[in-house]
Amino acid sequence: MTPAEIEKDKVEMKEKEITLISSVQTTWSKRKVLDVLESIDWKSIFLPLPRAWEDAIAALREGFEFKDVVEEMESSGIIRLPEDRQIVASWEPLIKGISHAPPERKVRCYRDITSFDNERQIAMEYVILALRARTGRIEVPKWKELLCEEIDLARKESESDARRLKSELSGHSVCIDSSGDLEDMLRSEGVQVRRVVVDSPALPLDVLRWEMRYHMKQGREMPDDAISMRIKEHLEFLDLLIKSRTFDDAYAEWKTIYRRQN
Repeated sequence: MTPAEIEKDKVEMKEKEITLISSVQTTWSKRKVLDVLESIDWKSIFLPLPRAWEDAIAALREGFEFKDVVEEMESSGIIRLPEDRQIVASWEPLIKGISHAPPERKVRCYRDITSFDNERQIAMEYVILALRARTGRIEVPKWKELLCEEIDLARKESESDARRLKSELSGHSVCIDSSGDLEDMLRSEGVQVRRVVVDSPALPLDVLRWEMRYHMKQGREMPDDAISMRIKEHLEFLDLLIKSRTFDDAYAEWKTIYRRQN
């Protein structure tokens, strides 16, 4: 290769660098992400939120108040309250923080609204299964079926997300809360990936999803008794959530419990 070709190759590789930052769905975790971002000279940032949120974030960058933007998002059907209350609350500190970034820094939301709606529907089905478990026995086959459906949908979504991210990478990029599937796909596309973990998932359903994915990759089925154990832990967390002042408080307390158990 000529010196010019080598230099061009270096520039192209630089354009394909991305830092993946993992956090959990709480305000205190998203504030940690802000701290990490201060040490990165990022040019674009990708958030796992519906693309329709980009206009809302743009409005914040123009000086509109967060409360007013949320009200407009609700009235236009971009978000649903109370279903999306925790999502909005947890992302508030991070979105507010990056809204003050210089205008040349790009903020992108990369999720499709259909997949976001599917996620809402699956969450409601988990609620129904949890209520049934309260009044009777745990229906492991139905939980397993829903988990497999969710994992499969997430994998398919990651394929389209990876293509979009790769096509929009500009300078050193950052992606928040990307899945392991998305990371694998980016690496397979030749993107240089660095993973930074500020908080690992500790909620029972999150842990169960990870364990299910692991068993599926190994070509094995996760034992029913192991699934049942995680579901019982999920019910325990729901009890804790009812007693707690906020979701953030419940998560923090459960995280302490989870550390002691593991």
